[in-house]
Amino acid sequence: MSDDHEKLPTDDGLKSDYDVGYGKPPKQTRFKPGQSGNPRGKPKGSKGLKTDLREEMAERVTIKENGKRIKITKQRLMIKALAKKAANGDVKAAGQLVSLTIQSFGLEDRRDGKSELSKQDQSLLADLEKQLTGKRASCDGS
Repeated sequence: MSDDHEKLPTDDGLKSDYDVGYGKPPKQTRFKPGQSGNPRGKPKGSKGLKTDLREEMAERVTIKENGKRIKITKQRLMIKALAKKAANGDVKAAGQLVSLTIQSFGLEDRRDGKSELSKQDQSLLADLEKQLTGKRASCDGS
């Protein structure tokens, strides 16, 4: 047995063969079978922040939109309010909306299919390519 472990005396005062050390607490201080390490811990049925937030945001409210009464979730209502503020020029709301969109959908372009450049854009790129290749040819020839 190693030197960093000690042997515990038994009830009759004799040394036992049980090592005490890291991950091996003394037997008399261990939890008894069926005993919890936190007896007055989280009560059963109590909810966490995520659950409360999810339930609150899923709650439906009635609003008036375009003269009609509609029921939508609070989450949808908050997004509508944020989008309306952003559309009316609120820079802070626009930033929050962009941030929320990026967090939700990421940065990648989700359009399907190939995108085509307009004739004008193709012409501009061709002119730029000619200018750049012309400059490289003159630099290489020097």
